[in-house]
Amino acid sequence: MYLLYGKLKKKINIYKNNSVLISYSGGIDSTVLLYKLMKLKKYYSFINIRVLHVNYNVFKHSLNTVKHCIQLCKKYNLELIIKHVKKISVKKNFEEVARVIRYNIIKKILLPKEVVITAHHLNDQCETFFLSLKRGSGPTGLSGMKLYTFLDKNKLLIRPFLNVSKKQIERFAFKKKLIWITDNSNNNIYYDRNFIRKEIIPVLEKRWPSFLNTCSRSSAICSDYVKIANNIAGQFLRKNMLLDSILNFFNMLFLDISIRKVIVRNWILKNNNKIPSYSIIEKVLKEVINSKKDANPKIIINKSEIRRYKRYIYIVPVLPSISSLILIWHNTNYPLELPYHFGFLENNSYGMKIPIPKKNDIINIRFILSGRISIFGRSGSRQVKKIFQEFNIPPWYRNRIPFVFYNSDFIAAPGIFLANNSATKKNKKSWFISWNSFLINNM
Repeated sequence: MYLLYGKLKKKINIYKNNSVLISYSGGIDSTVLLYKLMKLKKYYSFINIRVLHVNYNVFKHSLNTVKHCIQLCKKYNLELIIKHVKKISVKKNFEEVARVIRYNIIKKILLPKEVVITAHHLNDQCETFFLSLKRGSGPTGLSGMKLYTFLDKNKLLIRPFLNVSKKQIERFAFKKKLIWITDNSNNNIYYDRNFIRKEIIPVLEKRWPSFLNTCSRSSAICSDYVKIANNIAGQFLRKNMLLDSILNFFNMLFLDISIRKVIVRNWILKNNNKIPSYSIIEKVLKEVINSKKDANPKIIINKSEIRRYKRYIYIVPVLPSISSLILIWHNTNYPLELPYHFGFLENNSYGMKIPIPKKNDIINIRFILSGRISIFGRSGSRQVKKIFQEFNIPPWYRNRIPFVFYNSDFIAAPGIFLANNSATKKNKKSWFISWNSFLINNM
């Protein structure tokens, strides 16, 4: 239990964090943690402590717990933040849903340079290890919780009791005659974590008294291997990403399959902020990267598509088809905004030079181009598909390009190519049009 006084003070000094936010449930673990924090404050008065209690409105004792939190914080003269959540309907996965809600709340209310502290302990670490085994997790999941971690880039979370057992916490609480709220739902083995806590760990501890510590050691070993693998993957990604969403996978083919999986996992995580499942990683390697050269493979994950074109794999947002959409550009003195954040078209001095429309021509923008066309600077006509290939435009980008038409005559794909037809040859006067888009600048 000494850890809180030593390493926590060190961390606070390193990050110059004068404020601490404790996630307080009202139970024995967080009650001991709060007591320890108050003792710490006596030695280091500069520390400001705020208390967060999240009421999920699920259990009968919820309001009693809220009252307990209010009374305790009044006693300690602490700022208490209570967040009430609409009743969660999820049953089997309640703890996971509650955890996500709780951390989202923490991120919103956290002050600049404020440290988050939770009362997770050694038993929690072991339970997490078993839950990861049940899910079939790899080394990352088996690494468990970290003593120090970041919710976001600069939002430090500390779990000072992670090497302290539940029995140690209980002995301390009884010795100091602390008062806490007992959550009877923790005895309900319908929940997976409670089942592990009540039915599995006691049996293992009885057989092997040091099991909790050895389990924690296994998590630490997994964590070390994950750090090494992530470091290798990070070096590869820094050298082979054009953008976060575009990865040159060709150089990855010379690496061991296990490293390829880590690279793909970290790349998807970087773009989706969510660790992909093992099956998704397998699909990306087999169905996207290793598909035939002339294939157009696609895997949907969350609200994104993972695609391949030549030596690159892409993560692009899933969008509805707009092939039938036609936009009319009534006044070219003003930019024309395109749908789905495709950017905008603008008449300016630095765009593509194209013939000016006739007085009665209707300037319309379409998102589909087919058949055979002739483009400026090339002899003869070609299939549109072949032209796209020459300009290295991936298939899924092609229906996001704003093609400029005068009436029914194709004029230009701004910034890409200009038509060479009767409509562009007749009028020698010109104007300039640019497509201002992150999409076109990075194709």
